[in-house]
Amino acid sequence: MMKKVLYVAIGVLVLWLVGVVWATHWIDGKSTFAHAGRYELATARFLWAWSPAIDREKDAERAMKFSWIRASSETWNKKNTEREVLGILQNESGIITAYLMRHSSLSQETKMKAFIQVLTYYNRVNLFQRYFDPALDSALSERSKEISLLSSDTQEDWCREMMIYWRLKGDESRYIESRSMFLKLLYASRNERAGGIPIGYAEGIIGFLDGTLLCVVNKPTEALQHLESAAIKLKDYPEYTAALWEITLNILLLEKGMTTGQDCKKSISKLISSGE
Repeated sequence: MMKKVLYVAIGVLVLWLVGVVWATHWIDGKSTFAHAGRYELATARFLWAWSPAIDREKDAERAMKFSWIRASSETWNKKNTEREVLGILQNESGIITAYLMRHSSLSQETKMKAFIQVLTYYNRVNLFQRYFDPALDSALSERSKEISLLSSDTQEDWCREMMIYWRLKGDESRYIESRSMFLKLLYASRNERAGGIPIGYAEGIIGFLDGTLLCVVNKPTEALQHLESAAIKLKDYPEYTAALWEITLNILLLEKGMTTGQDCKKSISKLISSGE
């Protein structure tokens, strides 16, 4: 009897180890911008969650990637309703926030990446329901003191999301400040990194955000010139532009912007076609 129990225990342990190894290789082999089937992702995430974290920084990276792939995949799933998508983003925001609270020893870079990911979810939800937590402004002010010490990529992500946050909240002075910093970082990436993005493409990204967000806040007249300019600039870089709609949940910006009137719908449709 004891032998049978031992064999069963060993068998379960072996299966668990195989599952953990598979889940780790599965997530490590995925791009941040990859989509995944719902059940395959859930299985890998469950097995990973029960695996030991030998390297906490790497574990945090996997946690964020699992969350992002789920959020991105479910956003692109045409069977999901708007309400379901927003619920998923809120759920993922809670998961990453809880992870941060459990592991306060993470590096400042990793903490900020996780915070920006949560802010990204928050901003996309606020496109549709406009809820602003008063405590968030003070948290953002504190985080802004640290951002200059972090990597260029993290600074870019921060400035992009701050642009979105301030425009949705209606603070134009802070929007312009974040916009200026974001464009400066995009220009700098051309000089600092091999294969940095072209200047025209950087300006196209700014135009896309300017115009789409103006549509979201019901200012179509002001939006059209920015959307027209962005469509012209982005058309020169179709290999980049096609991917632009998939990263950082930009599809939600486009979808919301198109619901605010025929002029915005027509201009945003033209903008989307620039990536074809």
